[in-house]
Amino acid sequence: MLADVLFLAAVLPLSLYAGLSDLRTMTIPNWISIALIVAFIVIAPFFLPFETVLWRLGAAFGVLAIGFVLNAMGTLGGGDAKYLAAITPYISLQDAPSFLFIFAIALLGTLLVHRIAMRIGPLRRATSDWASWSAGRNFPMGTSIAAAIIAFLVLRIVNGG
Repeated sequence: MLADVLFLAAVLPLSLYAGLSDLRTMTIPNWISIALIVAFIVIAPFFLPFETVLWRLGAAFGVLAIGFVLNAMGTLGGGDAKYLAAITPYISLQDAPSFLFIFAIALLGTLLVHRIAMRIGPLRRATSDWASWSAGRNFPMGTSIAAAIIAFLVLRIVNGG
């Protein structure tokens, strides 16, 4: 439980910034992904067995490799791939199905909210410099990833781990 609180404390500000950056510029800065990995490496050994920390970091590299393949195919942004890899260690293998379900809901929800928000005149004018408004079919998936990892960690805390 304390691990999840500390994970959330590390993930929340970085993920909020990642989501906002993706809306504004359609990019997620590399330093966010690096900071997420560093935070995990600093916090996790106090709460997880060393082997588990290594397995989760290994999983992050696997997700990164898959993300780069998807990026090369043009189906996923490079920043999204790195960000997904960076949040991977915060999710245990047994919690992966729950996270993927939350991510699916977040993806649909943020896509819907984004598409509706872009049609609201005052909001659009106030944020007219946001690249995501004119990105065509491209979508700032960093907002979905951020919403999913934040919701996942909050639900873990609320449910007692």
